[in-house]
Amino acid sequence: MKNNKLLRILLGIGIIFLFLGVFSHFFVNKTVEKYLNSELEVLNSRNEYLYHIGDFDINILGGSVIFNDFQIKPSASYFQLFDEGLSSEPALKELKIDKISIKGIGISNLLFNKNLHIREIKVSKPTFKILKHPLNYISDSLPKSDKSSFYLDSIQIRTAKKITLSEFEITDYELQVLDIANNDTILRYSGKDMIIDGIELDPSKINPDYFYFNTEKLLFKLEKQKIDLNGGFYSVGLEDLVYDHKTQNILIHDFSYTPKVDYAQIMSASKYSTEVYNLQMATMDVNGFDLNPLIHSGILVIDNISIDGLNAEIAKDKSKPNDTKKLKLLPQDALQKLKFPILIASINIQNSSLNYSEQEKAPKDLLDLHLTEINSYITNVTSLKDTTLRNKSLDIAFKTHISGEFPIETELHMPYHLASNNFTFSGKSTKAVTFDEFNSLIFKAINIKINGGTLNGLSWKAKGTSEKMEGDFTMFYKDLEVELYREDKSANKTLSWFANTVVPKSNPGNNGKLFVATMEFERVKYKGLGNYLWKSLLSGIVNSLNPLGKSSEKSSQNSKKTRKKKAKSKN
Repeated sequence: MKNNKLLRILLGIGIIFLFLGVFSHFFVNKTVEKYLNSELEVLNSRNEYLYHIGDFDINILGGSVIFNDFQIKPSASYFQLFDEGLSSEPALKELKIDKISIKGIGISNLLFNKNLHIREIKVSKPTFKILKHPLNYISDSLPKSDKSSFYLDSIQIRTAKKITLSEFEITDYELQVLDIANNDTILRYSGKDMIIDGIELDPSKINPDYFYFNTEKLLFKLEKQKIDLNGGFYSVGLEDLVYDHKTQNILIHDFSYTPKVDYAQIMSASKYSTEVYNLQMATMDVNGFDLNPLIHSGILVIDNISIDGLNAEIAKDKSKPNDTKKLKLLPQDALQKLKFPILIASINIQNSSLNYSEQEKAPKDLLDLHLTEINSYITNVTSLKDTTLRNKSLDIAFKTHISGEFPIETELHMPYHLASNNFTFSGKSTKAVTFDEFNSLIFKAINIKINGGTLNGLSWKAKGTSEKMEGDFTMFYKDLEVELYREDKSANKTLSWFANTVVPKSNPGNNGKLFVATMEFERVKYKGLGNYLWKSLLSGIVNSLNPLGKSSEKSSQNSKKTRKKKAKSKN
């Protein structure tokens, strides 16, 4: 009997606790729902951005909260102002989150000590959209506000004195930058998993009952990311990425952009000549990455990008015709046509290499170019219209070794503001090498083989436009002996004899006379900058070695002066 009585007492207590649990769950959910609706009503009354929460569930006993269908989007009237170019916002934002799961909430500690500790927050399937419009991007007639009404760090939390968070995880996330005027996607990035550390919630100085997100120690970590691109042909991967908000630094290790299938399959997918890319990069160190302009204005601002150990392979299919309708812009023009606004002060590339090859199905001697020890410094990389005024230019300094032996250094100065697209291209090499090392570079391209002599250096200086390159090219050599070939690669003995008779054996000659060749090439607009520069250099080499080659005006003037001096000496 006593046991039955005790059992009835325990059962009654259990029923009471169950009733209290169910009642408290219902009561707390209703109370929180009322509070959230009140807060959302205040936020939405501004009629700028509208906040929405679909539903939520609070489990007091389990210490967890789940929010579903969380959204922030511009109101219809605010969007209309932006669409008509009448908004002070440089970009509008939209945020949609399928689910926010908060676990390990210390309810008792919050109730008695007002100290809130959260073990884990997991955000599932967030999509963040940045909406841009040409009227708000290009126009300078409207003063653009430095601040936006949308701030991720302005969300406030009430009723606690101290708030700590152990882990914050984001899964299946996506970032989109959209051109709403043309219904076009400028940028799309997605990832599977992101871990964020260093989230602190500090009490507001104005109202201590409220907390705001302190992003000073914010730290993003991505590990072992892999994304498939371009119809399944390529994949992008990285070992890890760390973003430190306080130092404005991003550090990436082992980045790769690699084909998922063999080269032949990629080449066969197009009816035109195409290129296959294979990139591996040891480290990328991004400094001065300001997250605020990207979030609030959709502008990517970076002080410097340092790349170390970039190894690139480019294989071009030469068995198919080129797509002559696909015109390629010069770099400064391509940047100005870029829809996504960027401003990168400088890019530094070091300890890198490039292997460029041309392939055909039938066996044939084609170009195979190896560039090693690449070091490059690029400044003023921008698509912003208000920074491309006078005295602004894209500047590229480039140093490398061809085939590991022949060092060259070159510079490009490409002004943004010139309607004529004028730019300068100059360079030099001062190391003496045998011509045997030079043959593999030029023979397949210009049908000239050098059988003897020493190359002591090169120098060139030219002016280019989007149409044509013109300038001076000087080859310094000694004891030259050349052999010229026909298009079918058979030796042209007559022209070879003529070349060895007419072309100076050394430059400068024994009399000190320096031969300066013409560097001249009409740009093929459906080919890139690399082809333009390379073919311009080849024109200078051909005019230096071919007896029918063109000499520059300077060389002609020097020749006239020499002939006048000889005539005077005879008289």
